Amino acid sequence: MPASFVHLRLHTEYSLVDGLVRIKPLVKTLVGMNMPAVAVTDQNNMCSLVKFYKNAMGAGIKPICGVDLWLSNKDPDNALSRISLLAMNGVGYRNLTELISRGFIDGQRNGAIIIEREWVAEASEGVIMLSAAKEGEIGLALLGGNPHEAEVLAREWMQVFPDRFYLEVQRTNRPNDEEHLHAAVALADKLGAPLVATNDVRFIKKEDSKPTKPACASARAAPWMTRAARKTTAKSSTSKAPRKWPSCSATCPRPWKTPSKLPSVAISK
Repeated sequence: MPASFVHLRLHTEYSLVDGLVRIKPLVKTLVGMNMPAVAVTDQNNMCSLVKFYKNAMGAGIKPICGVDLWLSNKDPDNALSRISLLAMNGVGYRNLTELISRGFIDGQRNGAIIIEREWVAEASEGVIMLSAAKEGEIGLALLGGNPHEAEVLAREWMQVFPDRFYLEVQRTNRPNDEEHLHAAVALADKLGAPLVATNDVRFIKKEDSKPTKPACASARAAPWMTRAARKTTAKSSTSKAPRKWPSCSATCPRPWKTPSKLPSVAISK
């Protein structure tokens, strides 16, 4: 029986210092876990796409094409935030490639690739947006004690991505996860916005997170995904859904269930 959880936020070695997951071991691990699909959302690039697509399709796993991006703030004095975008179809894939290219051409600032908000709106067709949990601007507003600002931002993105915007929540045993989760659930309930749970994967196994190589010295100590880790403990994340999520209203899907739309959004459609 296929697993009920699909990873929608995952960085491979193509994210350089922000991920160490190799494609072939990833696919082998997913087969062992009986997971039917996976999204790769490398930072600012889709360089792994050909290798990822071929290996995933060869193993009977649906590849979902995506990308994590740094988003400019409305107030240039405030911190940057993340967004995560997934391609629903060929149009969405082309829009993502053009958005990434535009970032490299017009969005470089001090060595970072920054995407402007209007660029995202222009490239929204065929694309699903995840709010990037506590690293997104909505999450930052919630954690900063600004629920009204978070609501305004969420409504704006819901208009840009009608029926394709998801408030993202995580339970990875990192600081502020729980505070953000409960605030995001309350906001989703108020707005009737769907929730999606992700695990923000950077490593396949727990021991891979140890900085034994220069390449991973500055990588974040993010969750891993192994069969052994599927039993949830107080100090580890799992490759399946977290052990317990708060209940939501019927207007927003329960976050331990990946919404049925998402596993089917792939360029292989």
